[in-house]
Amino acid sequence: MQNYYDPNQPRDKIGRWTKAMNSISGSSLTQKEKDRLINDIQEESIAFAPFRELNVNSPEEDEAIRNSPEYLEYMKDAERLAGALGVTITGKLDTLGGYVDSDTKRPVVEVSNIISVSGSEKNIELMAAMLGVAAPELQDSVLVSHYKENGSSTEYKIETGSFKNGIAALDHLKNNNLEYFSIDKNNGDLIILDIDNENTKNILTFVKTLKEKNLYQNLKFSHAEAKFIGKAEYGPIIERSGVSARTENGGSFNTFIEEAARKYAAIKEEKIKHNRIE
Repeated sequence: MQNYYDPNQPRDKIGRWTKAMNSISGSSLTQKEKDRLINDIQEESIAFAPFRELNVNSPEEDEAIRNSPEYLEYMKDAERLAGALGVTITGKLDTLGGYVDSDTKRPVVEVSNIISVSGSEKNIELMAAMLGVAAPELQDSVLVSHYKENGSSTEYKIETGSFKNGIAALDHLKNNNLEYFSIDKNNGDLIILDIDNENTKNILTFVKTLKEKNLYQNLKFSHAEAKFIGKAEYGPIIERSGVSARTENGGSFNTFIEEAARKYAAIKEEKIKHNRIE
């Protein structure tokens, strides 16, 4: 799925890439069914950081966390949730994400992920809330972005050329009043969200700085409707899902959350025992 906006590329009537239209038009659906599918299925991304208390200081620390039992179980839970809710995961990006601390003006870097999903808006929002509350460490918020041409938010992707350059670019965020970011672990692309489209000037100044520091190669952007779902909203969203919301084995989502909590507690206890033996 292509998320980044190219002004010259044609899009369908709700602002999605025509590639999605082509996959529908080649099927045996009637035109009425195609139109309904286009209206019902949304293409979005969910960004989350399951270990919000762990500040990552090196690629090695990031890798250790991603190989931990808690992280591996959490990503399996994400896939199970998607299946239970009829949400399709179309892509996954391993990132270092975070924000600029308002007091220290330094970036707080966390293990994070951005998953591209398609499904109903209600179920994507429910999945985001579940990912927030069922994480090994309760997340303050989860970011949901719905990509559309006339969205009120803008997501910028700055190609830096390498992961090392992406990390170096973070040092210049604080001077440009930019707050939320993600770095693609594979290539160092720096993804910055302008949630209310008020930071265009700051973005351009930031890019100019990166050019001067030889940390810049290219800039792309996508329009979106982006919102943070805060931890105070997790419960109400799950409650609004009603009794029809069930996991794949027929249990309730509250049971799913309780099982996740017990699972992470057991992993933690096993680690404590292992450390005592050593």
